[in-house]
Parts: sequence; C-alpha cells; structure tokens
Amino acid sequence: MKSPVRILMVGEGAIAAIHMQALGHVSAARVVAVAGGDERNTRRFAEAWGIERVFTDYAHALEASGVDAVILATPSPLHARQAEQAIDAGKHVL
Repeated sequence: MKSPVRILMVGEGAIAAIHMQALGHVSAARVVAVAGGDERNTRRFAEAWGIERVFTDYAHALEASGVDAVILATPSPLHARQAEQAIDAGKHVL
C-alpha cells in the first residue's frame, strides 16, 4: 500500500473527531476526504481538520476521492451497507 494511506472519513460527528485526533499521531495515514450527511456540518468538519475534499454523496466519494481506505464514523445501522460499498469499490474498511 502507498504511504501515506489516503483515507476517506465517512461521518462528521463526534466519533469522526475522535478518529481524527487518533490519526494525528499516525504519520503513515492522511485523511484526504470526508463524506457526511449534512453539507454545512461536513464542510465545517473539513475546515476544522484541514481535509481537502468534501462529499455529501458516499457512493460518489468512493469513486471520486482517490482513497485507499475508509473509516466509517456513521451510525451503526449504516455500517454493514457502507462497508459492502467500500469493499466493492476495492477500499480497506475500518
């Protein structure tokens, strides 16, 4: 895998922020995109964390973001379907 690993953060809430804090200590990983459900909140999250690309459509983000892996920081009932989509797109999933 390329270094740094390019990550798509899926979700813009409190759990996503906890993941971002942890990733701040991982030099081999870089969050390059965020996909969220609310455009304004997603843009705010991206600005707060210095994330370059913002998406409100998860499927489009998987196709367009040029990422290696996704972190699902969304409500638990969404995880199975979102994980399937990421795997089908050839991405690693957390």
